[in-house]
Amino acid sequence: MTFVDLGKRNKGTFWGYMAAYAFSRTRLPNTDFKITNLAEIGKGDANNHCHSLSDISSNIEVFKTEFSKGVYTLKFFDELIHVYTDPYETLVQQLAKKDLVHLTNEELARLCTDVFNVIGTTHTPMLFALYTRYLDDFIHQSIIDIVGDDLSSVEVNQIKNLLLTPQHIGLPDKESDAIHEIAVSFTKDTDQDFENFFSSHQELFQNLVNQYGWFHMEYAQQPFSVSDYKNLVQIAVQSIDKYIPSIERKNKLIKEQEEFFKNYQGTKNDTLQKLSYFMQQCARILDHSKEITVRGHFMSTPLFLEIAQRLHVSRLDLLMLTLPEIVDYLQTHTPADQTLIDKRKTCRVTLLKDGEISVYEGSLAEEQARILFPDSVLDSKTIKGVVAFEGSYTGTVKVINSINDKKNFNPGDVLVSHDGSAELTLLLRQAGAIITDGGGIISHVATVAREMKIPTIVATGNATQVLTNGMVVEVDAVNGVVIIIK
Repeated sequence: MTFVDLGKRNKGTFWGYMAAYAFSRTRLPNTDFKITNLAEIGKGDANNHCHSLSDISSNIEVFKTEFSKGVYTLKFFDELIHVYTDPYETLVQQLAKKDLVHLTNEELARLCTDVFNVIGTTHTPMLFALYTRYLDDFIHQSIIDIVGDDLSSVEVNQIKNLLLTPQHIGLPDKESDAIHEIAVSFTKDTDQDFENFFSSHQELFQNLVNQYGWFHMEYAQQPFSVSDYKNLVQIAVQSIDKYIPSIERKNKLIKEQEEFFKNYQGTKNDTLQKLSYFMQQCARILDHSKEITVRGHFMSTPLFLEIAQRLHVSRLDLLMLTLPEIVDYLQTHTPADQTLIDKRKTCRVTLLKDGEISVYEGSLAEEQARILFPDSVLDSKTIKGVVAFEGSYTGTVKVINSINDKKNFNPGDVLVSHDGSAELTLLLRQAGAIITDGGGIISHVATVAREMKIPTIVATGNATQVLTNGMVVEVDAVNGVVIIIK
């Protein structure tokens, strides 16, 4: 069975096992979309999230068939969102009522199981949206059918950029707006330098932490602090005249999309409008389900800390265990197996195949990884991918594996990442160009690239393996290739 890498996440064994469990049991309403195979391959904190070509191929056909039948309506997407939002609201209330310190081990085990099951409900909707990355050819042909086959690839990409950019204002947009507003407040307060402004307006920075800081912890990191937001506001001050608030950008986008469709009439135009709507709604699901996942992890952090303390391990080490293992340790009042955890840090594989989940560590995991992982992609030194926004740029490479790498990044750098997910938004907006291993035509990085007009190439498969910090590269986001200059 051949697997392809959809991206990398700092999530250990616990979250990888959760994904496999969720895929094996979750069936979405009103669609035949399903995932039957998964390989989570990890070293250290990070996992490569790999899916089978057979699942990808079958779900592409599901998308095309169901789209032609008119399945993807407003009602469809509302019901899809309720798959994970309804259980999440119940979990929030449940966690708020618990005095964790006084719970028995058995009660902690049950609560951890509830958290596992509820957060797991986001995974299949998230992947439903993510799999639409493979519809690029379908969208390309749909545009040509309506506009004409005399268009250049650049012109087709420009239309695609317009029609696939979502109209909704997401959490990263709101965060950027809030940072900008504080930067504006500072520039109006001409009597203070920034340090004095920061000291006298601590509540503004704390509000950023409370509203948005949690979003940057992803699966195994820490929330943003007041100090982090202080640095981001300072950066925002330097580019304050260039910033366009989200509502202005979105209103302009909506107007441009409406103008485009006014120029074309008939059945084909109606089809393209529905396709645009479908892809934009998938982009919304992708962002929202990730938001709920990370928020759920943030809210359950005290639970994980309490369990980790009772099992005599750190929180990050706890996340190297599966749910059944954690439950067993708690119920038997047994300390976690540190040797097992250390093996999994070296190498681990969580494999979903034919409904069965297997977990490997150490040498057995390395053997499985050699069989499953797409080595041919990683061994290649050629960097070629899908253009998310066209243009050309030459600059210095900075590889960003997580938001913790922000200290190494300077505005104008060529940002290279596994998939440029939403928690990296503040860095993505400052990049001179962007290159990712994964991602797709409605991924968050593609949306940011279109809105900020940043030359971007996604789905290279190997950029983080080939490029290293300090390299100078030319990003040819017209032909979708990266050239190493030095």
